[in-house]
Amino acid sequence: METYLPELEDNEYLLFFIKNENYQYDEYKINSDKEVDKKLSAQFIDSILPYYHEDGEEIIIYRKVYGKPAIAGTPSLWFNISHSNGVGVLLLSRSGDVGVDIEFKKKDSQILKIARRFFHRQEMAQLESLPSKDVYRQARQLWTLKESYIKAIGKGLAHPLNSFWFDLNESLVNMYLGENKQPETGWLFYMYEYQQLFDLSLCVPKEGKVKIFHVNNEKSPLSVEEITSDTGSFQRVK
Repeated sequence: METYLPELEDNEYLLFFIKNENYQYDEYKINSDKEVDKKLSAQFIDSILPYYHEDGEEIIIYRKVYGKPAIAGTPSLWFNISHSNGVGVLLLSRSGDVGVDIEFKKKDSQILKIARRFFHRQEMAQLESLPSKDVYRQARQLWTLKESYIKAIGKGLAHPLNSFWFDLNESLVNMYLGENKQPETGWLFYMYEYQQLFDLSLCVPKEGKVKIFHVNNEKSPLSVEEITSDTGSFQRVK
């Protein structure tokens, strides 16, 4: 019996979640297990990517100059993977490079220390103006947005996090490069909350519908189910 997988259209992005069912969540602790992460990545690459690859050819994964995994050749398929606390997420696109970042909502997070060291001064000014109850939430959102962008452009942390910034204080959120007064228009961003435990951001090359799926990796073959309702929903970020 084969696994059913949804088709990927040019005006869509597919987002797959795999959760390690044996993982124990602790709101005060981030559980990092590199072996779990490797297994989740392998399942994405071995079980899902081949279905979307051209002509059923063997997929050869290589790493670009700054380490971003990509499919060899000239594919019409782009992907990015992220992990946090036993949850893996795969983003697929036929429109160009994409980036995704997922972060567990740890209560006593060190995110503010990280923010002071790496965020742009405009973002720090926003954080310092917020009520204490909102600071950690917005700092996590900023971190996932920034991570999704540097992953999409393929440079990772080689691209300084303080060289661009997001304005989250307006109804329409914008990204700015350096000290530019005009917002960047080359990328679109989406934010999502997954099961009230994770913050998630996507960076994509153009507007499109995001379809979300949960992959049950406890069965063979994999069972894939579309998520049509959740505790969070995607918020478009310009």
